[in-house]
Amino acid sequence: MKALRPPKNEAQAANLAQRRARKPHMQVLPDAAENLLDKPEVLGIADPVDGTLLRDTLHEPLQVDIPVFRHLPEEGDYVDIWVQLSSEGDIEDKYHDISAGMTFAGPMESGDFPLQITADNKKLPANGKVWLRYRMRNAVGQPEESVSVPLICDSTPPWGLDIQPAAPLLPATPIDDAYLATHGDLLGTLPAFNDQEPDKDLYKIYYFNHWPDEHDDYTTPAHEGPLNANRDILLPKALIETHSDGQYYVVYYLFDKAGNKSRLSLASTIHVTLGALPENLQDPEVPLARGDNLLDLQDAIQGITVEIPYYDNARATDHLQVTWGGTTLISEPVGGKQFPISIIVPKSVLRLEYGNFTGLKDTPVSYQVLRGDVPFGPKSINVDVDFSVIGPVRPDPDPDWPDPINAELLAPDVTGGSGNNPINILRRDDGNLDATFTFPRYANAADGQVVDFYWNGELAEDVRYTVNLSDPDPITVTLPWKYIEAAGNHPQLPFYYTIRASVDATNVQQSVVQFVDADAVTKILPLPAYEGINSSNWLVCASLREAGKALALRVTIPDLTDETHPGSQVRVYWDPYIGSSDSNGSDPVPGAKAEWTIDIDANTIKGFTHRIEPYDERLLPIYDWPNSTRARARVRYEIVGGPSSEWAVQRISLGEGNDSCVVS
Repeated sequence: MKALRPPKNEAQAANLAQRRARKPHMQVLPDAAENLLDKPEVLGIADPVDGTLLRDTLHEPLQVDIPVFRHLPEEGDYVDIWVQLSSEGDIEDKYHDISAGMTFAGPMESGDFPLQITADNKKLPANGKVWLRYRMRNAVGQPEESVSVPLICDSTPPWGLDIQPAAPLLPATPIDDAYLATHGDLLGTLPAFNDQEPDKDLYKIYYFNHWPDEHDDYTTPAHEGPLNANRDILLPKALIETHSDGQYYVVYYLFDKAGNKSRLSLASTIHVTLGALPENLQDPEVPLARGDNLLDLQDAIQGITVEIPYYDNARATDHLQVTWGGTTLISEPVGGKQFPISIIVPKSVLRLEYGNFTGLKDTPVSYQVLRGDVPFGPKSINVDVDFSVIGPVRPDPDPDWPDPINAELLAPDVTGGSGNNPINILRRDDGNLDATFTFPRYANAADGQVVDFYWNGELAEDVRYTVNLSDPDPITVTLPWKYIEAAGNHPQLPFYYTIRASVDATNVQQSVVQFVDADAVTKILPLPAYEGINSSNWLVCASLREAGKALALRVTIPDLTDETHPGSQVRVYWDPYIGSSDSNGSDPVPGAKAEWTIDIDANTIKGFTHRIEPYDERLLPIYDWPNSTRARARVRYEIVGGPSSEWAVQRISLGEGNDSCVVS
């Protein structure tokens, strides 16, 4: 045979040879049915029973093999062959050519078959049934047709183009060691879909420890295989055991016999808890409720926590999930924390769960251990909660809760005892005098309610006021001088009051703070201290000695951190009196008096030692034999421009042997 259109290249020739080798039966001439030529063979058929084509075949030129026919061309003869297609049935006038005519010249032998012809795949529909045949103009110019081949074109994936396959059906129970020991592999089922074909449809399932996305590995399925009539699937036990505990997601692809691939399915979730499980869970504890099992508003301000005791087989990957009342908190990882593990209850949850209740509210507190998303527990206790308050109603919602300050409780005013200064200003002429303060009666006040007052943050214990609605409004209360004196001076000294239902009530609302310009106290600084006082309570010559240094009287100035600041100055005064007893009078030691000014820095503000020297000028005048050899050492200091200490007085004797101190 001489083909006028030979194979285009060696690869095509090799392909033709292989196809011929696969068809040894074609060496035998078949009998034509109804004078029709034997039907052609179409490459790429997925199902030879119904003629379904592989999906990929629809995207490439269609390969058609022509089997041997009886009347072969001889030398000088030729035949022309066309591939034809009908989409309306095996009806003569419905066929049309889908390939160019191929001319084959004689002589031809049976061994030259099958003949390979390429047809136009674009003539095939995306979906639907077609009939394919070939027609031939034989060696004597007569037209002939072959038996047709029914084909099915299928490019629609399982579940269709637009629908995402439903999630696989998997066991709802957690997968633990006991489950795997009983069941082995994890068995599941795929949901039913249209046009199922058992053992011809294929599935591939994938197992992820995170929600699947398009960038995941879909080339390595956890398992794959033909889908049976029950649509059973399995996840191998060995695969599950190679992964840790946690929540896992299972998805799948379906492939029909034509090779159409479905969209990725929706995910199913399974929970895996392998190894020793959490056991011996203990009741939770609320530390601030220990003793009385009561939580009040002050506890909420401090911050309420729930403690989870140790349980057997705890793991760092476990999570603890606390429920307060009816609200479940965000789970907390065990991690590397030490038991008991403390979990904060958000203030918003405390407020929500107490609501508008009044008095004690019995509140359940529980927790679960989550291994993956599998819960163990719960363990539960109940605590009494009382966040109720009196007075002006707080806003709802209340973003500042549990802050006790209620803007409707107006700030108090204070007036100094002299009556000479404006309200909320205290001056030196108010010194040593009780002050008075006033405040308006608050909304919803009732007889027997208790008002307490805080000066500079300290409770004025003996100034409590018990509400009596017959008292005039505004209410006036006396503030004893001792509280003013104890707090000292401050240009913005805070002053406020609180209200509560009774003496025994613990929940309070606080007024707006009043800031007082307080400068009524004449402040006295702490006394300086002498170094080297002996066991007989004297300063003596030995008191003045310090290795490597000249004789000097050493005086310690105390820590002044609360009194001044770096950059200020301290002035020290030295003015000893003659004689060691007050009965000696108050005559100064002649020529001994002196003063020094010291700059205060970050070190000296913490306290420092001052030296009274030189000895011969400041101390030796004390020794005036035979008139007097003793004195009363007197030292004081002051912050320049500020308060002063009183005089620190100490007996001093500078006689040693038959003379004054020996100067080495």
